[in-house]
Amino acid sequence: MKRRIPLTVALAGLIVSALGLFLMLNLTSPFKAGSFGILVVFALVYIMTFSVAIFLQRFLKVVYRLIIPARKTATNNEYIEALSQRRVNLIIATLSFVPIFILSMNSIGQINIFDVVLITIIEGLVIFWIMRKTAK
Repeated sequence: MKRRIPLTVALAGLIVSALGLFLMLNLTSPFKAGSFGILVVFALVYIMTFSVAIFLQRFLKVVYRLIIPARKTATNNEYIEALSQRRVNLIIATLSFVPIFILSMNSIGQINIFDVVLITIIEGLVIFWIMRKTAK
């Protein structure tokens, strides 16, 4: 049952954020919504991206386990698996900010190849830092 909780929360987040984003984009304009409305749109995009990434990660994990069965060892597998799942969740949370960066740069009319390269370098550094901090 514990394994299905993240999927249930991700599904609820995906449905709520997609519905909220649909309503925000169809019923309001940026001028009527104001700065709080724009913040809500960015938050909904983040939640939707994070939920889709969680689904993809879980799906790929199931496919991987079907192709390559898990090995039984005498080590503390549950601790290692929980640590690696935490690492994957942190990386997914970090990568989910990429659309927010690109949307915010596009909204001020300043996006070019240099900005995309800069966002990629920043994301790479953050992922490197996560890998170092969550090392076994």
